[in-house]
Amino acid sequence: MRHFWCLALCCTLSLLGYAEELWRPIDLGDLYIQSGSALDLSRSDIGEAGNRGRIIINADGHPAPEMTPDQPIRFFCAALIPAAPVLRLQNFDHAALDRFADSVARQGYNMVRFHYWDVWMMGVYHLPEAKSAEPLPKVVTPDEIRFDPERLDKFHYLVAALKKRGIYLYLDALSSPVGFFNVNPGPYGFYNAQNARIRLLVDPDYRANWSAGVTKLLTAPNPYTGMTLAEDPVLAVLLFCNEQDIRLDLNRAIPGVLRERWHEWYSLRHPGEAVPELGFREYSSGSATGNEMSRFLSSLTLELNEFYRETIRKIGYRGIVTQWDMTPSLLHLPARAQMDAVSMHAYFDHPAGFDGPGSSIRQSCSIAESGGAFRQLAAARLAGKPFFVMEYGCCFWNRFRHEQGLLYGAGAALQDWDALTLHGQQVMPRANYYLKPFDAGADPINRASEVVAALLFGRRMASAAATLIEIPVSDDYIFNGHASGAAGLEWSPLALISRIALRYPAGQPARTPFQAEPGGIAMISSGTMSAEAIGSFETASAEELASRLPGDAKMTDGCFVSETGELRLDSGRGTLEVVTPSLAGAVFREAGTRELGDFITVRECSGNAALTVAAVDDRILPESRRLLVVFATDARNSRMTFRDAEEKILESHGELPVVVRSGKFSLRGESRNGSVPRAYALKLNGERMTELPIEWEEPHWTLTINTAELQPEIALFFEVVWEK
Repeated sequence: MRHFWCLALCCTLSLLGYAEELWRPIDLGDLYIQSGSALDLSRSDIGEAGNRGRIIINADGHPAPEMTPDQPIRFFCAALIPAAPVLRLQNFDHAALDRFADSVARQGYNMVRFHYWDVWMMGVYHLPEAKSAEPLPKVVTPDEIRFDPERLDKFHYLVAALKKRGIYLYLDALSSPVGFFNVNPGPYGFYNAQNARIRLLVDPDYRANWSAGVTKLLTAPNPYTGMTLAEDPVLAVLLFCNEQDIRLDLNRAIPGVLRERWHEWYSLRHPGEAVPELGFREYSSGSATGNEMSRFLSSLTLELNEFYRETIRKIGYRGIVTQWDMTPSLLHLPARAQMDAVSMHAYFDHPAGFDGPGSSIRQSCSIAESGGAFRQLAAARLAGKPFFVMEYGCCFWNRFRHEQGLLYGAGAALQDWDALTLHGQQVMPRANYYLKPFDAGADPINRASEVVAALLFGRRMASAAATLIEIPVSDDYIFNGHASGAAGLEWSPLALISRIALRYPAGQPARTPFQAEPGGIAMISSGTMSAEAIGSFETASAEELASRLPGDAKMTDGCFVSETGELRLDSGRGTLEVVTPSLAGAVFREAGTRELGDFITVRECSGNAALTVAAVDDRILPESRRLLVVFATDARNSRMTFRDAEEKILESHGELPVVVRSGKFSLRGESRNGSVPRAYALKLNGERMTELPIEWEEPHWTLTINTAELQPEIALFFEVVWEK
């Protein structure tokens, strides 16, 4: 059957719209990682999730088991949308759920984020569609909410399966814009006045509905664990409501929903004055009226925090809580600071219009932009609190997304963040669907990046910076013209060399002698789902501060060296190098050579590619007996078309099969094993596909690959092994 599939792919190459020597199809029919393969990143020594007690926040501000608080846990997290077309978890039986949980562990994840579980659990798309002219039916008690019993059983079984494998949960208490109202959202989309995320700010019926739905889920006994989720330490983090941040620029219905409360609030503070209309233009202007709007909106978030916390206390959940995760806007900083941890989302080159005809991206390079969205994330951290990156990604069809694994894996490790989550759907059994943004598990380039990030961040192959730089932010700064923007953009390049974080309130004692005043404001992009901090930044002050940092820290003319010496980025050349004792990798904008530390030499590498070598047996590179080579270029759908020569504006997604751009590389490495190695090309599931020739001249090995010539198909992963 496999030979037939390969023959069929070869026969269709002439029909794909790509030249055979450049783009080659790849098999997405089996994506579960094979046990014991070079891509199996599971650990046998972690035990059951929660076996050392509930996850708490230790004295250093990191999550850790309550029984061993001096042993912090770093979460490498998979995003799971049960109803997604590429997954459809409702079709899995218990055996299939076990296989799914096995692959979650083998891909190196120790946390799963359940996202839009509410839509799936309620079978929303099988319910009657709401009428846009009518209010939603009142549903305010747990008994009134209709969870599908079969789906609830599958959810409980999967939770138990993940728990057995040492995998914790990050749960969105609410994701759906329709809440728990037993209807299909239909016209109640993100931008409708009935959106639950908006209504929760002011509407007691929506708050009662939220409380009922969350109570129903968290207090339902799980027959496979013998506990409720509220009791179970497998639930490490609860997000009250996904992306509830108030964005007047994004949802035009917000002013109408909040009008009555705004009039009450303004009239109390300014009796006898005419009440101005609440709107983005005035709010973001920095005027006196705009500052009053900022204070009003912030008061709503603080009040809602009290409701959320009181409800959760009554339910009995005592784990970590978090909220206000969509935008780095300073408006939400006071409310975010009341949470146990900070969660944040940020994308690089998020498509405008998502993925339909006419959707567009910039086709820009995050390395050339000195880290892009990575810097934005770093400048949203709050000193002293855990920092969870729960959505990020260099989005498909950006041709530079191969740089993602090295940049975010090494960068997140350097910052010592507490969770890293590519969005989304990284784990799936197969992909019978063309590539789309945010279905990362089907994209060969995202899969390659996730392996690199799993090693650098999850396996801690890259070091954290010892130095912290604080950016103090006061209420006076926020509510005098800066609430609609983000702080720290001019300082954010320092995230490539040391740890950075906001200090709020500014009057708190400083944790470090390195302080950076926030200066100007970075505006938040208007009208797109991805909130991007935009604007120019001056680096003169940042470069002066960088010159005083310890270690190898360097920041000059767009060139960055981390204080650990492990990360080197040149924005002008668009190149990145990451070299640690167990991993060496580089991003090549143009074809070239590179010395990666003392033990790895890139003798040749195609341009616009990322090449990484890692020891997957927990040894240093020259002593490793099992090396994994990752070569990432670009991938897209067959017959994919665009409206412009730069391939920024999408015309058609195209169709299967997915094709990968071929390339060449030659690696020379040093080994102290004293015996001849063997080399293999690997399928995306880690299965050995083809044995490859490898040169051995003790103590050096040389692997030279042209992926256009590989048979029976192209590969992104290669194994070099010294077998006993």
